[in-house]
Amino acid sequence: MSPGVEGSLRGAEPEAAILVHGLWMRPWVMGFLARRLRQRGFRVWAFAYRSVRGGLAENAQALARFAASVRSPVLHFVGHSLGGLVIAASLHAHPEPRPGRVV
Repeated sequence: MSPGVEGSLRGAEPEAAILVHGLWMRPWVMGFLARRLRQRGFRVWAFAYRSVRGGLAENAQALARFAASVRSPVLHFVGHSLGGLVIAASLHAHPEPRPGRVV
């Protein structure tokens, strides 16, 4: 368990994770992972985006706006397939000031 999550279990503000689904998927496919992360003390959000009809830049911008709305001292991103590309494009265009991991 990371020190930040361990600290969150003792009352500090918990770390957050944004889950980003892949092509042709919906946010619910990340449900099992979301439950496991919540059990470990993370606050978790599943980001919804138009994986087929939306462009990479448009989706990256939407993810940056979504991430900015999440209140947490540390923000992690977990992407599957196209979700990983959306995360990379978002962080390239809009660097995240709260250091976390990208998986």
